[in-house]
Amino acid sequence: MKKIWYGIFFLGIIANQGLNGFGKKTIFGIRSQGLSGVRELCGWQQSLFKYDQNRNFGTVALAVEYDHSFRSDHIADFLFGGTSARFSGSMSPNRQKGDILADYFGLPIDFSSRVCIDPRISNVIVDFNWFHDFDAYMPGLFIMIHAPIVHTKWDLHIEENTIMSGLSTSFYPAGYMGSERVSSSVLPHSVTQALQGTTMFGDMQQPLQYGKVMGRQERSRIAELQATIGWNYNRPWWHAGVNFRVGAPTGNTPKAEFLFEEIIGNRHHWDIGIGLSGHVQCWNNEESGSVIAAYIDAHIGHLCTSEQKRSFDLKNNGTGSRYILLEQLGTPTGNLFINGTQPSMQYERMLVPAINATTFDTKISIAVQADIVIKLAYQRDGFECDIGYNFWANSKEKLHSRCALPAHRFALKGDAQIYGFNSATAIPLNATQHTATITGGQEQGNSNFQNLNADNQSALASLAPSNTSLLQLNRVDAQALGIAQVQVRGSNPAILLQDSDIDELSGLLPRALSNKFFVYVGNTWDNRDDYDPYVGIGASVEAADTNPCTNAACSQWAVWGKVGFTY
Repeated sequence: MKKIWYGIFFLGIIANQGLNGFGKKTIFGIRSQGLSGVRELCGWQQSLFKYDQNRNFGTVALAVEYDHSFRSDHIADFLFGGTSARFSGSMSPNRQKGDILADYFGLPIDFSSRVCIDPRISNVIVDFNWFHDFDAYMPGLFIMIHAPIVHTKWDLHIEENTIMSGLSTSFYPAGYMGSERVSSSVLPHSVTQALQGTTMFGDMQQPLQYGKVMGRQERSRIAELQATIGWNYNRPWWHAGVNFRVGAPTGNTPKAEFLFEEIIGNRHHWDIGIGLSGHVQCWNNEESGSVIAAYIDAHIGHLCTSEQKRSFDLKNNGTGSRYILLEQLGTPTGNLFINGTQPSMQYERMLVPAINATTFDTKISIAVQADIVIKLAYQRDGFECDIGYNFWANSKEKLHSRCALPAHRFALKGDAQIYGFNSATAIPLNATQHTATITGGQEQGNSNFQNLNADNQSALASLAPSNTSLLQLNRVDAQALGIAQVQVRGSNPAILLQDSDIDELSGLLPRALSNKFFVYVGNTWDNRDDYDPYVGIGASVEAADTNPCTNAACSQWAVWGKVGFTY
């Protein structure tokens, strides 16, 4: 009985968390792991804003943080449109409306499977910090350096439930993916295998190069090297400060190789901006030495133009259209007639995953990024307890330029037959399907391989110059499939992709916004000499309404510790 209830519960989740193709974005981005006003301000602020020192002073700190994303269903919806997906072949007996067409990925024609994802991001951050004040030369003048080293893990946590792996006797008939039959035995039999970028079949001459879907990606490096110069006007019970900060892009540049690509830093943008800080003692008990102070620290910056690779869907073909197969067309070879006339374009015996052609070098910037921290701190004899709020946001990405899709070269294959047959001879056709989607070919489908759903399909294909009818299948495959041989259709004319068909919004992130709440407890020991150590721990919860249209921020929780000394 328990298994039955688990089954009902699982089916309920599937029904409510289904996936229609893929999500609206081809990339997922997070705030830089190195940008944290909370981690920076907590623990050492009593060592920064000192009045009337008449000497140079400073502090060195090391913070270690672990953070982990939550609301994984929001990330799944961002990239996949849901937490589960069904893939099925064009002739699968289990095929349902809305299934992703497995044929595009080289899976058997009778294949069916369900894939569930539970994406998670975790980071270990070791942040080296140095602050130095030049009071002996110019009271309030200071410099500050941050070097946050990050180890990040991005894991999709893929689980696949194969419904039908494809019969050993199934095959792609000659003409569908190449000039010859493609046996199921040489094809992958799982979605997880097919999306790793190692599969080639038929006329495909290059595997999936971008947008690969794999389990875990890991990386370690400095997020960004931050340098700050500023000035604080320090008074006995308050201060006000201004600074200029530059963040050098030491993190990695997006390469678009993976759909859930591990990113460290600001996606390789230079961060240039100004900062404002201030504090005021709200309450002071001189007898006990207790103080309650309010602090604010804000950094407003511009993320300069960065060169990155980005993948894009097609405007008229929906989400996930970058995974449709393209056929390459070119100058006719003279052996094909369409309605008795030589066509202007003919298939050139090459299939290409669309994403290989719609991934471009781009130049992208972000106009404004803000990181604002407000907190109340209780301080007494070196002890400190903080509670506060952090607002982080950046504006949407701006595309300055990108490479162009080559003109007059590619068309959408959909489920079209790309060869016709004169006896056993395979002749390349020119059939295209310009409205094909990730769920299948256009209109009613191509169940008998005749291309009745091809663009401008009233065109009959024949062999030039004899004008002999070209059939949709060779005799052997027609008999094996139990389908009658009939004259195949071409397109009159074929419809090719243009650069204007690229959906640029699909590869750009919307604005991002998150709200973080945190607590911190620490202590500083006054040794009445040149070096005063301090130590503390903190925790935070960051909430974001992650949405591919309105918010690219990620929800995450974090714990950290900080140690250091003043001099």
